[in-house]
Amino acid sequence: MSEITPSEFKIVQSYGGLKEAYFELDSATAADTIDFSDYEVTADDVKIATLQNNLTGAVVPVILCDTDSTVTVGSGPSATFCMGTIKFRDY
Repeated sequence: MSEITPSEFKIVQSYGGLKEAYFELDSATAADTIDFSDYEVTADDVKIATLQNNLTGAVVPVILCDTDSTVTVGSGPSATFCMGTIKFRDY
């Protein structure tokens, strides 16, 4: 279990007070937390997060946290490149 900062994070859409960003992780395992605080995204702002294993395309479950600016990986690959999207409130 470790805290991961995405290796890439870029806004791909902005609409109606929500922003959608694409992010990449060099690896992810179950119980890792993905920290978005470097991108000024707080847990209260996060509405949807998705993650998938880039090699297989398999969906990796993620859990939104309400105590900090993180998303917890519910289960996942070990040392495998992953990519996902996050939708967050930005007013």
